[in-house]
Amino acid sequence: MWGTQEKTQYTNGHPYTCLRSKCHVVGQPEKSSPNTSGFDAATYNLRTAEGWGSDMPMARKHVMYITESPDNTPEAMRRTAANVKFDYTMTYRWDSDIPVQAAHVVHKATPNMEALTHDWSQGRLLVAYWFVSNCQTSSGRETIAKEIDGLDMFGACSGRKGCSYVQKKKKPEKYAQCMRDIAAKYRFYLSFENSRCDKYITEKFWRPLWKGNVPVVLGGLKRADYEEIAPPGSFIHVDDFKTTKHLSEYLQYLTTNDTAYNEYHHSTFLTLVVFTMALGPFARILAQVALVAGSAIGRAFVQAFQEAAQKGATQAATRTLRRQMPLEEAYKILGFDATAQNAVTRQEIAEHYKKLYDMNGPTGAAAGSPYLQQRIENAQKVIIQHIESQKGSKS
Repeated sequence: MWGTQEKTQYTNGHPYTCLRSKCHVVGQPEKSSPNTSGFDAATYNLRTAEGWGSDMPMARKHVMYITESPDNTPEAMRRTAANVKFDYTMTYRWDSDIPVQAAHVVHKATPNMEALTHDWSQGRLLVAYWFVSNCQTSSGRETIAKEIDGLDMFGACSGRKGCSYVQKKKKPEKYAQCMRDIAAKYRFYLSFENSRCDKYITEKFWRPLWKGNVPVVLGGLKRADYEEIAPPGSFIHVDDFKTTKHLSEYLQYLTTNDTAYNEYHHSTFLTLVVFTMALGPFARILAQVALVAGSAIGRAFVQAFQEAAQKGATQAATRTLRRQMPLEEAYKILGFDATAQNAVTRQEIAEHYKKLYDMNGPTGAAAGSPYLQQRIENAQKVIIQHIESQKGSKS
């Protein structure tokens, strides 16, 4: 990882240990770095583009990493992205080569009958809350928020801290409990993104679902962007209302009508939100690279995942590791050792990649989306290129 601002930034705060010295997380690109001429891939954090120099890694493959929207991408970042040749993209978009997914929806094998009768309104007497620190955004979210009655704001834009940032760093468990205590008082959370760009939906949407709040969303370009990835009927979109006043009145109505409010939680009957931010993207990078380069690093990565799970990592990390374990199956499915003798057909690639996508990506409506087809086509292209390179090396 080249240009990582914090070595734990891309693992949800969990320390990232390199695999038998086969990977390097570089925090300051202008300082000394390992000899990278033989590396299979280097991932570039585009947010540090201005610090890049002539000592950039000379890896076989280059991956561009950025989770910000185009609206929040400074000119230096855009210029670098346009001038540097990247082999793969690693962004918030589902049609990226390597999507950085904050979470995804899993359909339960056994329906949770209690979800249909549970009173999700119990103890939630207040309307809505919002943690926000960026007070001027291109989405105009701050203007909309001012017109919502019963909204409690926390963070730099309100003067109310809510939960101490120092506590977040030094006593994370106490901070997490503070956040849960606040969430338990409210029915809704404003999941307002700072930009309205195509498919731009961040962890702001997923976290309230996990805490039992109904997210009121502003993001993406349209409602359909959320329908692609969200549990059905689990959110309220600002665009559903002609005016903010109508939205505010509807939230007030749901705060006094427990039956109507509980309907927004019925999706938990069949679905489960799983957070996959921690180590998933790294796994996908190495899966792609191992496929193209014929490298042993992919195999080593899967083995390291197994060891971490067996040793018992932190709860959140372990949960993610287990969700990503199908990569071992994907390793077999996609055939990293594919040659002219055992080349798979395009149809087989499509079927197997869909299976991989279903295990690691969104389900339901998203499974039939055009972005799934795009991911399949990406996989086809990569595998066919590898097969062709194998043919060339044998001729």
